[in-house]
Amino acid sequence: MRKLLYLPLLWFLWGCESDADSILIPYKAKMVLECYLNPSDPVIQATLQSSLPMVSSDSVLGIPDAIVQLSDGTKSITLPYQKGVYQINTRQFPLSAGTTYTLKASAPGYPAIEANCTIPPRATNTMVSWKDNGLSYVQRFRGYRVYRNYELQWKVAAPADPLYFGLGRRTQFVDTTTVDGRDSVTVGFNTYWDHFQTDREIAQNKPKMQVLIGRTSESDSTRLTTRYSELLLLQCDKNVFDFMRNVQIQQRNTYNPFAEATLIPSNVKNGLGVFGAIYLRRTSVQ
Repeated sequence: MRKLLYLPLLWFLWGCESDADSILIPYKAKMVLECYLNPSDPVIQATLQSSLPMVSSDSVLGIPDAIVQLSDGTKSITLPYQKGVYQINTRQFPLSAGTTYTLKASAPGYPAIEANCTIPPRATNTMVSWKDNGLSYVQRFRGYRVYRNYELQWKVAAPADPLYFGLGRRTQFVDTTTVDGRDSVTVGFNTYWDHFQTDREIAQNKPKMQVLIGRTSESDSTRLTTRYSELLLLQCDKNVFDFMRNVQIQQRNTYNPFAEATLIPSNVKNGLGVFGAIYLRRTSVQ
C-alpha cells in the first residue's frame, strides 16, 4: 500500500522533467520605448527596441524603420532615425513646462504604440538644495577612504501637486589591465541611484548622501588622491519616477537568485518602456 502512495508522486516528478527552452510561453513582439523630455536639452531623443521572449539568448534588436511622431496637441513633428536613435533639435520643437506631449510610433511587425506625459514645473535652488555636512574618513587597508556628506533640504511649502525626485551619484573609476607587460588604463564612470522620493518625503526625511571623493594615507591628511564625483538630482514626472525606482530595485536584486521579479511599470500603450519628463542637476563634489 505504501508503494502505491509513492507512485503518483513519481509520475508527477517525471511529468515535470523538461528543459526550460521547451516550455511554450505565449509571446508577441512589442516595441520598447525610452524617451525623456527635458526642456534644457538641445535635442529630443527616443530609442525603440524589440522586446524579447522570457526564455531567450538573443541580443536586443533596435527598430530602425519606425515612424515616430511627437505632438503637443497643436502641432506635431516626425523624429528621423539617426545613428541608432530617433531625434530632433529642440529648436525645431521647443518644450515647455505644463504642456502635455503625445508620442506615437508604428513599425512593420509591431503593434502601434502611444504614450503621454506632462512636463512638471522645475524646482529651483530656493526650493531644494544640498547641505554640505563635511568630511568623513573610513579606514581601509593601506589608508582611508574620504567621503563628503550631504543632506538634501526642502526649503518651502510643498506645492499642491507632488514633485518627484531621484537622488544619485556619479563617480569616476580607473581600471588598469596588464597585457604582455604593457599597462592599459580605462577611465569611466559609475552611476548609482540611492533614493526616489517626493518633495513631501524630502521635507520630512532629509535624505542623506555620502560621496567618495578620494583616498588618503591617514585621517585628516591634506595629501589626497582625488577622484572626480558629482551629486545627481533628477526631477521627473511620475512616469519616470515609477519606472526608474522599480528598475533600480530589480538591479539591486540581480545577484540574488531567490529574489522575486520586480514588476516594471510602463505608460506606453500596446508596448513597453517609458515616456516621461526630466530635469537633471549635477553638482561637482570636491
